[in-house]
Amino acid sequence: RQQGQSFTVRWKPILGAAVPWVTCALVGVLTALTGAYIHIGVSFCSDLRFGYCSGPLWPLDQERCCGGRDMLTPDGEACAVPATYELFVEGDQSPEDAGRMIQHDSIEWVEWESLLVRDRSSLGSFMAFLVYVFMSVLLTSTAAFLVHNYAPTAKGSGIPDIKAQVSGQMVLHHFDTITLLIKALGLTLTVGA
Repeated sequence: RQQGQSFTVRWKPILGAAVPWVTCALVGVLTALTGAYIHIGVSFCSDLRFGYCSGPLWPLDQERCCGGRDMLTPDGEACAVPATYELFVEGDQSPEDAGRMIQHDSIEWVEWESLLVRDRSSLGSFMAFLVYVFMSVLLTSTAAFLVHNYAPTAKGSGIPDIKAQVSGQMVLHHFDTITLLIKALGLTLTVGA
């Protein structure tokens, strides 16, 4: 029993000193993950105003759909060569496949203009413009709806809230998980619009 108490006495100050460092590291990792999510989401939302990626990998922006920036046409409007993906499907195939079948398929960037009208005309450009405006309004309206109904504390930059918290005032519900999630999603939608 004496040895157990000495273990607790020895490790308590070390654990107490490690908590702020672990907290800072955790906040850094979560900030990086949130930033990566926002970056990918903004790319997808901003490209969604111009078209979509065909195939089962539809939630991709234009660059990822085509297989990278080098695979875009010089004007940047389409894929130079349709990208391919491999889909592994269980099946009874030859022994060298070891029960897996590789299905090759292509994915390609489809512009709204080419989807809505057959030829590139002023009507097609006007329809693409309407889709562009509709998508922008839809994305910003969705962000406003989420903030208004689910996390009203996510309005604004949050800097005054942080300053108030640091100065010692208690700010309730401004640093909840739902506030962070709605703020990140709303930022993604509005910047992408």
